[in-house]
Amino acid sequence: MMRAVRMLAGGLLVALGAGGIAVAAALLSRESLDRAEKWVSLIGMPLSLLIGVAGLVLALRSSGPRASRTGDAEAMGPGSRAVTGVAGPSGVAGRTGKARATGGGTASTGVDEM
Repeated sequence: MMRAVRMLAGGLLVALGAGGIAVAAALLSRESLDRAEKWVSLIGMPLSLLIGVAGLVLALRSSGPRASRTGDAEAMGPGSRAVTGVAGPSGVAGRTGKARATGGGTASTGVDEM
């Protein structure tokens, strides 16, 4: 569900961007070259600043896996594995409890994606 919302939002942003470019091209084609250059300079600087800040916010929001307040994991015996927090490419773990693995099992108190 969340992926569909993100895809829809991304598609909407692309459509708005393409529409904005088309409108700007139509308006600037009616101006002289000197005036069109001034308009592009006037609009381009704040627009590029806005895009840069949006990219920075997006990068900070998707900075990777986080684990907070994970519990205790205990592995006993050969082949057993204990994970406290996040092991793998992605995931969020919060307020997890205790886990115990014996006899070659796996105990995970967070997110285990290995």
